[in-house]
Amino acid sequence: MRLGARFKAASIHLGICAVVALLVGGAIIGMWFPGQYAQLANGWHLLLIILGVDVVCGPLLTLVVYNPAKSKRELRTDLALVALLQLGALAYGVHVATQARPVLLAFEFDRFRVVSAAEIDPDRLPAAPPEFRSLSMTGPQIIGVRVPKNTDPDFGNAVDVALAGLDVTYRPQFWRPYDEQRSTVARQARHLSVLRAKYPEQAAAIDKLVAGSGQPETALGFIPAQNKRGDDWVVIVDKEQANVKGFVPVDGFFK
Repeated sequence: MRLGARFKAASIHLGICAVVALLVGGAIIGMWFPGQYAQLANGWHLLLIILGVDVVCGPLLTLVVYNPAKSKRELRTDLALVALLQLGALAYGVHVATQARPVLLAFEFDRFRVVSAAEIDPDRLPAAPPEFRSLSMTGPQIIGVRVPKNTDPDFGNAVDVALAGLDVTYRPQFWRPYDEQRSTVARQARHLSVLRAKYPEQAAAIDKLVAGSGQPETALGFIPAQNKRGDDWVVIVDKEQANVKGFVPVDGFFK
């Protein structure tokens, strides 16, 4: 009887956790990792860990501590502790998600970079143009990055910092509106026929992006993209306005 009561309590708890998981997961993916960014920025993997721990640990703890032979006060205390532990784990997971969320899709010289909130030093944000001094909470902003020239007064320092591992994309003083880079992106974008020839297994993904773009394939091109982990993608853009149309998970750095 006690075992049955424990399983019943754990099942009820599991149902509540499932509803909370759906709500929290929908908010995280819908707001912080929209569209293909859930895959591009590892959002699905992160979400599975966060919600997996939360959904599993709460009902398991309930299964362990629930005992109908206990007094109501003891049960309330035990279940309150379980709830607090679970809420703490969920709050920490949500915090991790806020730090991992992609905040920038930045065009730098010959590639796009996907940048998460954790990769930006908040102390450097005041050096950014005014419109970029707060990090987006609703999906990444698309920006351009000014690559330092050897005529710049701080060129030597910029090179030293880059060699130390901090590329200009992660330094807000070099951020610029994407409009300033559109012509460069459009000029550098390679034809999709080149991508098809290199990766025939991605034909279905390319077809889907072309169909969703509302433009003929000849009007689209691709630019390599990377994230901090070094994963390789390409960004599909239209070759006139350089508007981003989507992503394909392949290495775009090929001849």
